[in-house]
Amino acid sequence: RDSVRQHRSPLGPPTLALSDQCRLAISLSRPLALSHSLSTFFPSPPLSRSCGHAFHAACLEHYFATSRQPGQRPRCPYCRSSVHAPLPVEARAVSGLPLEPVAAPRRGGRCHFDRQYRFLDLGDFGRAGMLYLLSSNEDRKTASSAVMWVVEARVPCTIHLNYRSARHVAEGRQEAWLRAKGFAPNGALRSAVSSGVPNGPYSGPVYSKVLSEPGSVELMGSATWEGTYFVFIDCS
Repeated sequence: RDSVRQHRSPLGPPTLALSDQCRLAISLSRPLALSHSLSTFFPSPPLSRSCGHAFHAACLEHYFATSRQPGQRPRCPYCRSSVHAPLPVEARAVSGLPLEPVAAPRRGGRCHFDRQYRFLDLGDFGRAGMLYLLSSNEDRKTASSAVMWVVEARVPCTIHLNYRSARHVAEGRQEAWLRAKGFAPNGALRSAVSSGVPNGPYSGPVYSKVLSEPGSVELMGSATWEGTYFVFIDCS
């Protein structure tokens, strides 16, 4: 039988923790009675991290999503050791606003750092190995003749730009720079669907570019007040 002990957590006041269990699960499941088995609520076992603490992946993702500031490296909620695994892609916004490659979100995941818009469906972008550029929607008015974001890929990959609608492409005068940068329409991929105002839910065309070797790609401005395009990067 698991022993019970007091544990003081930076997440809040001292809480009862079960040895060899995900401590975030215990915090997230309060006010459950300790007599309830956590396996009822978290059927998969927690995984040990590089610092030695064990967490369920979903619990850790929830903690990072609600507690981590843009650009801040992931750290263990308890010992504060880095649990960052270097990604094969880096990105920066010319504006200096937050822009960060993350694992492709799940349904209900955030579209931006600075808006509450959510993905209602990931389309064909929810598969393993897919990254997403979590962006700032304030970059949306960047002119199509100006660089908005820069992607640095350390490995061969495919970059997908998913527009929120065909109107975003036309009104933002996107096709000229897409052709110049080597992006081609990709009707084989099903668009993500996102919430948003004033015309959501949104879904739109996909343009893709294959990088056969590591390199840098400049992504030009979306040039529309209604929202930036979404960037998914397939490194599988």
